[in-house]
Amino acid sequence: MKKTFLMIFLLIVCVIAFGVPASIGNVSSETDLLKLAFEKLGASESILQNPFPKAYAAPRFPLPENVPYLPYFFKDLYEEPLMIYPFARLLQKVAADFASPSYIKDDGLYQLLWYFGVDKLGVGVHRAYLHYGLEPPQLSEETPLLDAYDMLFTKTNNRNRYWVVGEYSYVNPREEAREQIEKLPLEIQMPVAKLIVHLLDAYQWHMKAIRNLSAEMLSEAFIIRDLGISQGDGQKLYTVLKDIKDNIDETLLYYASQITALSVMEAANSLKELANSNFSFDTVVIPTPLGKIVISDGRDNTHDYSNLFLLVDLGGNDTYKGTVAANSSPFLPISVVIDVSGDDEYINKDDLVATQGSGILGHGFLVDLSGNDKYASVRYSQGIGVFGTGILFDASGDDTYELQFSGQGCGYFGIGMNIDKDGDDKYYIGGFGQGYGGPGGGIGVLINHSGRDNYIAERYSNVIQIADYHSGNLINGNMVQGAGGGRRGDISDGDAWAGGLGILMDVFGDDYYYSGNWSLGIGYWFGIGICYDISGNDRYDSVYFTQGSEAHWAMGALIDEEGDDVHNLFDEKLYTEKGTGSMPNVRGGAGLGFGWDGGTGIIIDRSGNDFYKSQIISFALGEVRSHGIFIDESGDDTYVYGANQLGMGASDVRNEYTNFTTRNFYSLADFSNNLGLFIDASGNDKYYDWDIKNIDAVQLSQRFANNSFWVSPEQEKASVANAWGIGIDAPTGVIGFLDYWFSKIK
Repeated sequence: MKKTFLMIFLLIVCVIAFGVPASIGNVSSETDLLKLAFEKLGASESILQNPFPKAYAAPRFPLPENVPYLPYFFKDLYEEPLMIYPFARLLQKVAADFASPSYIKDDGLYQLLWYFGVDKLGVGVHRAYLHYGLEPPQLSEETPLLDAYDMLFTKTNNRNRYWVVGEYSYVNPREEAREQIEKLPLEIQMPVAKLIVHLLDAYQWHMKAIRNLSAEMLSEAFIIRDLGISQGDGQKLYTVLKDIKDNIDETLLYYASQITALSVMEAANSLKELANSNFSFDTVVIPTPLGKIVISDGRDNTHDYSNLFLLVDLGGNDTYKGTVAANSSPFLPISVVIDVSGDDEYINKDDLVATQGSGILGHGFLVDLSGNDKYASVRYSQGIGVFGTGILFDASGDDTYELQFSGQGCGYFGIGMNIDKDGDDKYYIGGFGQGYGGPGGGIGVLINHSGRDNYIAERYSNVIQIADYHSGNLINGNMVQGAGGGRRGDISDGDAWAGGLGILMDVFGDDYYYSGNWSLGIGYWFGIGICYDISGNDRYDSVYFTQGSEAHWAMGALIDEEGDDVHNLFDEKLYTEKGTGSMPNVRGGAGLGFGWDGGTGIIIDRSGNDFYKSQIISFALGEVRSHGIFIDESGDDTYVYGANQLGMGASDVRNEYTNFTTRNFYSLADFSNNLGLFIDASGNDKYYDWDIKNIDAVQLSQRFANNSFWVSPEQEKASVANAWGIGIDAPTGVIGFLDYWFSKIK
């Protein structure tokens, strides 16, 4: 009897809080469901816009336009959040074309660097002439590498031979270099020599870029290795980073990066043609003012060198140790490694060593053209840039990437890219990577074109410790897989820095994404995170603040174009273990189109029979003056959501929306709005309510239904609070906005 009464009571509460679904009515295949949603709400489409707060509204956060290092495109996307789809789709087109295994021209890496990196930093203009290749250097056909070696000295005002009483002294580095170079066939010398001359050009532009920076500033910034774990909530302030940002010439800095990108691939493609030539020679090691030049043949080699300027390995199953394709100091700013073939291992166990495509106040490029490779390091590796560019480019093979912190496409005040063109690859990281744009407007990008790939971020804090209080400190706050986050200074010293742009983009394949909190298209503190999967039957497993989510003036988007996908926001550990801190019992949620505190979280799935499961505050929910948008355009979909939980196209209604408070004046309905917009455009869909206190307690929903619509809050309250929420499930129809941009950008 008591149980029956309780069930009736809960049903009454549900109806009062959320209303009941109403019939969608007549809908044709040409009905624009976005427009229909606002007709049902009785509201203008203008509430889709999310304008920056006015200065006179006295927000408790800094005015967005006054936040240092804000990406130049942030304001436009923030105010027109649906434009994140064409913004991301254009980049998808770039990745699909230039990261394709079939694209073998020299400019592929340069194009990816430009569109994803340099352009998004807004430094300089597109150097169109680079499309046509770099100007060929003047080198003799007989001794091209020796000529390039001499240039490294003359152009840097160094000597490679010395005089004693009018004669050469017994110390004669040039003669030693000549003897080394003569071991090499001319077929190898020429492409390497051309690359050296172009890298010398990049070096000269780099030195112009840092002309206003002191040696003390450079040295102090270079050794920082904790930007991921120390900046999110302003735990530590590095004033030297502010000083460098104010004084570095970024236009020239990234011009050097672009020259490096184009010249490296030009050389790599030339050397690839020599892979089957069976050249045999002892490894050549040549010291230069810009670092060592190392060239080895196709045997299995072990490379463990300090201060590398350029390393070329023509083949074999090689082992690389220590600092590889990473500038070893700010005074040796360029380091390049090209490995033509072989199943290679890149191993580093020192947590202070940046490696495997790291550019810290410099430019580190690792290009591996083929083989099943293993990359393992601790931090600041596998594609990371800090006031510079770090790129790991792997062209083919089934590869593994292992890292604890900060890499696999991570940027702080710089550009970090991890690009894998083909193969079934596995990525593992603790946090701050797999496409993470960090403080200082950093750009972090992971692009994987083809293959069945696994993207894993360590979920549990007892394995790697970056615990998040939102999940009782049991689950890690990863900041991965398309994440953008800044330095939140309002809870520390007041010095707030904008985040950047983090992108994970996968073009083809059935992929698996696994993480804890803060992942999969997540934005935090004036940052933008995008996870974009173009095709395949994919699975997304994560827990909280994830899958198209944001907090504190940010944007997060998860876009999946096609495939039968699974989205799961859940972890059994939250049932079996007791958490700690202020939120010890929080479940999976805060995702699937969730906005918190002045931003937009959005998820778009354009086709496929998909499954979605979450427990709390999810599915197109806008809270604290934010927007949450969920769009599933086609397919027979299944939704499982916590019973009596706000969501599925809803906004919260708080006292501060209608009553003045000194803390949140900007929250008044006069100045800002909420929006929760849920649209399922077609298919035979099922909705289930889940008693989240019991893992197995699931039943058909009485709140949401196929071919229906619902509103939350009710329209009268929505108009007063300027807080709107609607869910639409239609048997047919279109999302005209998405179709328009899909047809424009193919």
